[in-house]
Amino acid sequence: MSKTLAPLLLGAFALALTGTLVSCGKNTPKPPVDERQNKGHDNPTYAELTLTEATLKAGKTFSTETTLDDVDLSTEAVQKIGLDNSGGTLRFIEGPGYSKKFTIESTAKTPNRVYLLKIAYKNLSGQLMNDQLISDEQINRHQHFFKEIWRVRDNNEVDYAPSSLLSYRYAYCDVFTRKKANGTTYQERNPVGFTGLIQFVRPRVTDTDKTKELKMVITLAHFYGTKFKDGSVLPFHTSVTPGADTDINMNIDFTIKAN
Repeated sequence: MSKTLAPLLLGAFALALTGTLVSCGKNTPKPPVDERQNKGHDNPTYAELTLTEATLKAGKTFSTETTLDDVDLSTEAVQKIGLDNSGGTLRFIEGPGYSKKFTIESTAKTPNRVYLLKIAYKNLSGQLMNDQLISDEQINRHQHFFKEIWRVRDNNEVDYAPSSLLSYRYAYCDVFTRKKANGTTYQERNPVGFTGLIQFVRPRVTDTDKTKELKMVITLAHFYGTKFKDGSVLPFHTSVTPGADTDINMNIDFTIKAN
C-alpha cells in the first residue's frame, strides 16, 4: 500500500465510523416509562356523583344493553353526592344540594323505575379531568366497577355479593365523540362508567323487610394494557381486576325502598 493511500483509507474509515455512531445515537429508543409510576393522567381528587330518577319507556325492559334512548328522565328528582380526597382521606362535601346517601326505590315499588348515574372528577387544582381519562391513549384503560358489599368479616375482610344476589343491575351508557384522521367526527360507545343506568331489584315484593340499606363500592380501575379481552370487558360488578390498578375507590350508601 502506498504511503499516500493509507492515510486516505484511514480517514474514510473514521468518517464512516463517526456517521455510524451518530446514526445509532439518533435511533436509540427511549427507556420505557413505568406506567405504574406515571399513569399519564392526574389523580382524581374530587368526585361528584349525580343520580337522576328515570322511567323505562313503554315496551322497554332493562338489560346491560339499555341506553338513554330507552328511558324518560325526570327534571326534578336529582340527588348529588360530593367527595373530597385532597387530604388523603375521602370525605363528603357538605353544603346545599349535597347528600351523604342516595334514597331510591326498587322495582317492587315502581316496576319501570331506573336511575341515571353520572360521575365527574376534578384534579387537585379543581379542574374537570374526565377528558384525561378518555383520551385515545387512556379510554381503553379505564372502567368503573359497581360492587355491592355483602358482608364484612370479623377481620374486616369484605365479601362482595355474587351476581345472583346483587340488589341492582347496571348498563354502561357512555357515548363519546371521537375524531378520525381526516378530521370528521363520529360517536363511539365505550364502557367506562361515567354515564350509566341502574335498576334496583331488591327489596323484592316478597321480602319481609321493605327497606334495604345498601353499601356500594365504586372503583375506577386503570388497566395496564387494555380492559378488553376478546372484544369484551369485565362485568360491571367484578371485584377482582387482574392487570389493573385503582385510581379511586368510593363507598356510597343507598336506602332502597320497596313501598
